[in-house]
Amino acid sequence: MSTKRIDKLLVHLVARGGRRDALLQHLPALAEEWLAGASTAPGRTTVLAALVDDPMRATGLQQPTRAFDATLEWKRSSDDAQAGFCGAVRGLADSLDDLVQADLCAAQLGTDKVFIDSEPMPIRYQYCMRRRHDFTAAQYLERYESIHSRFGIETRGIEGYAQLHIDPDVSLRACSEAGFGYSRTNSVSELHMQSLEAFFAHAKHNAGIGATEDEDRFVDRANSLAWNSEAIARSGSRTV
Repeated sequence: MSTKRIDKLLVHLVARGGRRDALLQHLPALAEEWLAGASTAPGRTTVLAALVDDPMRATGLQQPTRAFDATLEWKRSSDDAQAGFCGAVRGLADSLDDLVQADLCAAQLGTDKVFIDSEPMPIRYQYCMRRRHDFTAAQYLERYESIHSRFGIETRGIEGYAQLHIDPDVSLRACSEAGFGYSRTNSVSELHMQSLEAFFAHAKHNAGIGATEDEDRFVDRANSLAWNSEAIARSGSRTV
């Protein structure tokens, strides 16, 4: 199966009490600073605000949880992308100290593998997945890409589907540079949608494609996290 690949940084943020709106107002300017500071191939940034009333927000896909309040995404195709990502997040916990709970925030770096490409969509489902204990990281990602991807491809009511394959060592470095707590996530599944209504219109079909049953074979679902967000700002090249 042919996929498009690109380096990506995801910064997931938890706002301090009462500071969610202020955090969301601050992030577009931060994204612009990242692009302006890139030495080569700045790429594209997207700021995502987690939906407050999200019927799909869950931990272990069972119990509702607060999860993250915002996500800052940066995609780049340059050779120095990963080093640039780590430099961009350096000291972020201190600079956002009055806005975020740094120990609950995460930085995730890896390779974005796009199975269904789409134009930028208003709504994005993110599923931060952890491997089951009896799979190595390499075994997990191999199964995730070669077998589990078909369930995302078969999902109706979406416009795009991608997998972020996380590099644990580089992500650990980025979290250390940022001053964030480190979330040992192995991958992030992304579904790109026009609306939740469009997705739920196909709920009966999607419930029958077997994704949950397949996840039980290699995913630690009880310690994985899913939620939907709305894109509130985009900057940079649309070709990334």
